[in-house]
Amino acid sequence: MLPGCRPTFFKKSRLACVWCSGSNCLSDLAYRQLEWMMGANRTFVGSEPWSGGKWPMFLLQPIAPLMLVHFSWKPVVVGSIALNVLWALLVRYNYVSVRAACFGVQFVRLKWIASPLAAYHLYSRGEKTSAAIALFWPLVILFIGAVPTVQIGKIQQMFMMRLGYATRGPG
Repeated sequence: MLPGCRPTFFKKSRLACVWCSGSNCLSDLAYRQLEWMMGANRTFVGSEPWSGGKWPMFLLQPIAPLMLVHFSWKPVVVGSIALNVLWALLVRYNYVSVRAACFGVQFVRLKWIASPLAAYHLYSRGEKTSAAIALFWPLVILFIGAVPTVQIGKIQQMFMMRLGYATRGPG
């Protein structure tokens, strides 16, 4: 039995558990499904890369290798760092979007296509340095995206509030 459950009889004498909190009552099955969803959302929200802390670096994973085809690697790397710093100063702890986060997780999967294709194209043009950066861009961002640091707990709390699992605490 779950905490707060009380046995209730339904049709055909089936014993079920009803979880009640105030005026909200859920059957045992519905409660377990809700509990699982909340746990899954907490895990999803706690995923550091997309959580909004380094959002520009995260989204640039499929974009930057394609930018390297048209621009030198130095402006792409410097622009990525500048974008990440601007995000940290202006947006990071002020706004979260669950919809954008879900979109971003799907969009970033394109890096597995974009990085090798851009690297192949750059290598065939004789630009070996740019080709290596394009191929290893998902690893490169681990180093260039390390600054500024992120308070994941603060962003996770913002997401949990947006999802309705937490309320604004004191302070």
